[in-house]
Amino acid sequence: YGLALSAFQQFIVDFPDSSVIPQAYYYLGECYEQQGNVEEVKRVLEIIIEVHRKSRQVPAALFKLGTLMAKEGNSYKAKEYWDKLIKDYRGSPEAKLASSQIKRIP
Repeated sequence: YGLALSAFQQFIVDFPDSSVIPQAYYYLGECYEQQGNVEEVKRVLEIIIEVHRKSRQVPAALFKLGTLMAKEGNSYKAKEYWDKLIKDYRGSPEAKLASSQIKRIP
């Protein structure tokens, strides 16, 4: 994952205006997750949500952030991400997954 991480980081630097930058950030987050660096995963997913608002990667980023929060025991924040996903991306596969996950949180 270290090599992939470096490649995605370099791609982001070399091609900042590319239409696939949101995907590069998402996969960068996947690499960080495999390395156990949850804080960096959160950081790059937030970049997708904040900077690339119209990207197809936003629903996936919201779902993954909710999942990370739930794993950390932060039910409130998990629900916050999933509620936004359900509200803003109704009908997406990620919104359907979020709907089922949100029911499991007390």
